[in-house]
Amino acid sequence: MSELKKLVDETVKSTITSDGDPILGPPLYGQYHMKVDTIPVSNTNWLSKVNLDPTYRSMAGLGSNVVKRNQEKFMDIAWQQISGVLEANKQIKQLQAALLTVKAIYNKNIATATSTGNNNPVGFTASVLPLIKSGTTLKAQIKNSNLPNNTINPVFLKMARPNGPVMKRINAATVTPTSSSSLMQGFNNSSVVIAAPYVKPAAVSYAPQSFQNAMTVTTVQSLPPLSNFKLVKPGNYYNVSSNINNTNQAVQFKQAITNLYTNIQHIPTPAAPKPILDWSSFVDTVKVKLNPDTTFLNLANNLFTYYKDNATLTTLPNLEVIMAAPIIPVSMAEAMAEISPDFLMPGIGNLEQNGVYMLNMNQKIVEAYLTGANYEMNRELLWREYPTDQRGTPLRHFWGTKNVGATNFIDSDEKNMDINKIHTWKTGSTINNLGANSSRKSAANTPLSPSNMVVLAIRGELLKKYPNTNIYMQKAKWQTVANKQERVPDDANTKKPLFFSQINPDLYFVGFEVSATEAKGSNTPNSTNPGWFVCFEERAGEIVFGADEEREAGKLFQTWDDLIWADLGNSLFINTNQTGIVPIGNDDGIVFGSNSADMGYVLFQKPSRVFIHSNDMLI
Repeated sequence: MSELKKLVDETVKSTITSDGDPILGPPLYGQYHMKVDTIPVSNTNWLSKVNLDPTYRSMAGLGSNVVKRNQEKFMDIAWQQISGVLEANKQIKQLQAALLTVKAIYNKNIATATSTGNNNPVGFTASVLPLIKSGTTLKAQIKNSNLPNNTINPVFLKMARPNGPVMKRINAATVTPTSSSSLMQGFNNSSVVIAAPYVKPAAVSYAPQSFQNAMTVTTVQSLPPLSNFKLVKPGNYYNVSSNINNTNQAVQFKQAITNLYTNIQHIPTPAAPKPILDWSSFVDTVKVKLNPDTTFLNLANNLFTYYKDNATLTTLPNLEVIMAAPIIPVSMAEAMAEISPDFLMPGIGNLEQNGVYMLNMNQKIVEAYLTGANYEMNRELLWREYPTDQRGTPLRHFWGTKNVGATNFIDSDEKNMDINKIHTWKTGSTINNLGANSSRKSAANTPLSPSNMVVLAIRGELLKKYPNTNIYMQKAKWQTVANKQERVPDDANTKKPLFFSQINPDLYFVGFEVSATEAKGSNTPNSTNPGWFVCFEERAGEIVFGADEEREAGKLFQTWDDLIWADLGNSLFINTNQTGIVPIGNDDGIVFGSNSADMGYVLFQKPSRVFIHSNDMLI
């Protein structure tokens, strides 16, 4: 064993190092599923058993050989499942190429930007600021801040570019701000003010400040009443006198002056100062929102609909090529038997014709066989440039899941598969033992131990002649028959098959959820475990016409159901002109040969059932 382990380990090591030529040697089955390059020291886990135990390693090799014999068939099935994946991978590769270019631009112009450095991200991203959201869009944040809107104007950004003439002059003058970003911050906190445009003053004279201060509505309203007030031309003067009443002209003049001063004194309320933009947070948002690693992954998820395990709608975890693990819907037991049925069970060809046998299944052999088959299938997928990481489990069915007589199909339900996915054959960091990795579930949806399953082997012409025969198990019960306790079928308790496989030309396997001990039961009358019957039932609705081969000894021709071919003369055809063919109890008044309806009634064969107790066939 140690020499085999050493040879396998050296073979694997030579394929992952660049020193010298690789060694051609035995494979390490399960290498890629478990991500190992050596066989574990422990000899109890499945990885060690499959690779070092001759029994299980030979079965893994058999699985590999079966895949090689069927590789074209299996690959055709695999390619049919990933047409969408191939198109998606083509687009992902295009995105990867674009990502490299965009990331180089991002790293140069955006990723290195800081809130104080000379690399101002706004100049490079001004056109997309209306599309970037962090609560509101970044353009709206600038608009609602103290930063002038024109600072994101293309003309200004061109002038204020890091190596432009404006920044060169600023740097040459060694004045603050000294960088493009600090210039933006200066505008933001008002330490740098944009000068107002020059306007040439008009040729006007201004009233003294004292007069301007007196020009108020209150001043006008406080003037005393003028009893002799009147308006005169400039240059004409007269003495005014105060009284308790104003003249009409005085009242009108006061109102006019009040209206005038009201307008003069109506100064608009200055707008509230805008808040200073958090420039550091602004720069960080630009860097995060425009990170190509994120934006390109979001783009990919908008392009593709991705289902995890063919069921759950989810998102792509990264912008890597999608790896696919096809499901190859074939019975690997049937594929094994194509090489030799004896691989299923030594001496299987010696089973007697028209016999029914109850067998136990060796789950360890099944797992070792499928480990080798999946190892080889993944190698073939990689060789054919299938998008795989060699960790999938395409072949999970040892037995088939077709019904007796139905077209073969494989159920994708986990509970109807014979093994779990191989990369899950561990608990934490501990690798499971061989034989503990079945995926099958019981009727209660709990893990189904292989020891609680039996396989019914049927050899003979029965299912060839009657391919639609319904096979199931029915629990036995004790019943008094002729003054003694006998086991009879209990129609209220049945079990349907778990799987069905056909091995040409005349061998069939049917699996049931019941242990061998429970199926056999006890012969002791009235025991609590009377065992189980296996039932072969002719399907209802499949109309069959004819007569019985023979009647039981001593039984009379009581009803039309007792009709045998000898009553009809054992001829090659039925002579409807015969007379005297009448059962003893012909209560229905049917007349043989009178018309087609009566002949249909006479020859109709009722569906029949045959029960065989498990105790009579357990081996």
